[in-house]
Amino acid sequence: MRLPILFLAILACACSASAGAAPTLSARPGTQSHASQDALLNQLQHAHQLLLEDQLEAASSAYRTLLNQGPARAPALLGLAHIAQRQSQLAEAEQLYRQALRLQPQEATPRLA
Repeated sequence: MRLPILFLAILACACSASAGAAPTLSARPGTQSHASQDALLNQLQHAHQLLLEDQLEAASSAYRTLLNQGPARAPALLGLAHIAQRQSQLAEAEQLYRQALRLQPQEATPRLA
């Protein structure tokens, strides 16, 4: 099953990309090293790949590992929300989407979920 365009748009909002460079997680200036951001991005991409491969339990575990990781928290919540939605756990999905929105209120995309 393919991820909805909305989820991909939300995930893209959580990451920023420079021209010709790999995407990096948004973070407050000076809060994380480039290597640390790369490691978080790799973990997030791994969780997303598990989700794309329909390995929901493994993806959920990977996203939960990222919940305490600063700039990766909102994208992890969005991933967990998507998993909950796919499992027809709509109340949990809504709660997770709302948590992500509280973390990144400047991002309008989660409001569309």
